Amino acid sequence: MRVGFDIDGVLADIITAIKSYFFNGYYKIETEDIKTYKIQESIPWISKEMTDDAFNNPKFYAYMKINKQAVDIINSLFDNGIVIEICTARPFDLWETTLNWLKRKNINYTRIAFIEPKDRFDYVKQRGMRFFVEDNLETALQLQDICKTFLVDAPYNQYSYSSNFTRIKTKKDWEMLKESVLLLDKKEQKKEIK
Repeated sequence: MRVGFDIDGVLADIITAIKSYFFNGYYKIETEDIKTYKIQESIPWISKEMTDDAFNNPKFYAYMKINKQAVDIINSLFDNGIVIEICTARPFDLWETTLNWLKRKNINYTRIAFIEPKDRFDYVKQRGMRFFVEDNLETALQLQDICKTFLVDAPYNQYSYSSNFTRIKTKKDWEMLKESVLLLDKKEQKKEIK
């Protein structure tokens, strides 16, 4: 069984990183200020050039904090024989920073792919992923048609009326994801034996 996870906003605490990176002594960003996936659309004094600079800077990612609940679940699934595929929209030239971060944070995975959100649907379908955990609402809406999709709740992904994906808000929600994956994996293994 293959399960996909995004990094930023799922395994990594992107909100804290954004707040820290863009705090300049005059302007302070509050979590609730980040209302769109493209932060320059939410915060007027942040330009696209500023976000491009941040998201192409290894220092932005190198010390990013983990989402402990997500990491605990991904490692537990990996330990239970689930194939863990990490998909990230980080620029490929940050592969070394990304792999070092995953190693330092003790995050177990089978494969990593540097895939833009616009290409994620085709990649997830091609790889035969049964579950995917995402924070980008637009990507989650696309993926829900090909796999069970979980959306990590964030202030920038609140505007949807879809009920075909499950929001992850609490530790209990992360546990439900784990149980869903393990249950389906067990059922599929039984089918293979017959």
